[in-house]
Amino acid sequence: MVRAPRFFVLGAGFSQPGGLPLGKDLFAQIVAETKRTVLYENILKPDIEAFIRYLNETEGQTIREEEIDFEQFMSYLDIEHFLDLRGSDTWSSEGNRSQLVIRNFIALVLHKSQREMSESDLSLYRSFAERLSPRDVIVTFNYDTVLERALKDAQVPFRLFPQRYTNVSPGWGEVDTSTEEVILLKM
Repeated sequence: MVRAPRFFVLGAGFSQPGGLPLGKDLFAQIVAETKRTVLYENILKPDIEAFIRYLNETEGQTIREEEIDFEQFMSYLDIEHFLDLRGSDTWSSEGNRSQLVIRNFIALVLHKSQREMSESDLSLYRSFAERLSPRDVIVTFNYDTVLERALKDAQVPFRLFPQRYTNVSPGWGEVDTSTEEVILLKM
């Protein structure tokens, strides 16, 4: 009898035991890293100041930079970008300048944090990976690659897409059911 696949949903808390930062700490580390470059003064700081003014003028909130809610700030930048509020000064179809800086520095901070993980931290994630079975489905909202590393270290076959195909042609393909893998879907 074939066992039904299990379904796991992982949020940012999954990576926290390994020392990876959550929202508020992640934003603080991004700001600290950008302050070591010209990107903070020239790109990020003006948008942070505009966001703080926006909160003050629309909600009566007076906050300092270190009190900014990272998700709320990113939503503010998303709205500004998708509504094209900068008009011809819109930087890119991929996002405004602050969004692109933040994305790159998220990658930098997470990469540094992952490199600094201890062997005992890594063993915790390998232990999780070893308990997975083929066809288990994991949906993760994490940007990091802690789980991918654990799956590789534990030699657990996995894929980053729902189906594997054979005999692919334009418009159709046969699903390959012969490969037993954990399915890891990154949102």
